[in-house]
Amino acid sequence: MHPWISSAVETDQNYIPNPEKPRVLDYTDGVLSKIEFCNQPELKKGDIVWISFKVAFGFTKAGWGPEFVPLEFVRVGRLPENISATMESNAWPTLDSSFSNLPEGWPIKMIEGS
Repeated sequence: MHPWISSAVETDQNYIPNPEKPRVLDYTDGVLSKIEFCNQPELKKGDIVWISFKVAFGFTKAGWGPEFVPLEFVRVGRLPENISATMESNAWPTLDSSFSNLPEGWPIKMIEGS
């Protein structure tokens, strides 16, 4: 665990860091590989990254809240050089009228990995 995280949580008992680091992978030509073994061994601006995480909910007498724990970061592609992506700190994604929730009874396939 990074020393910054350890020292930050020493003073605040409301947070418990996950001692297991998320896996960082690359997906190229249908194969997942640890990113450190790839031609570009780190994530960079312009990478398209798929994130998997688990969500848990904690309940107390005072309230409840979600806990998001990242499991994997997978580089699945890169933006073309002539396209750049920026994010305003106050911008949130919006859904247009074509969006619809999954219909009830829709089949979902669970994919389990090692």
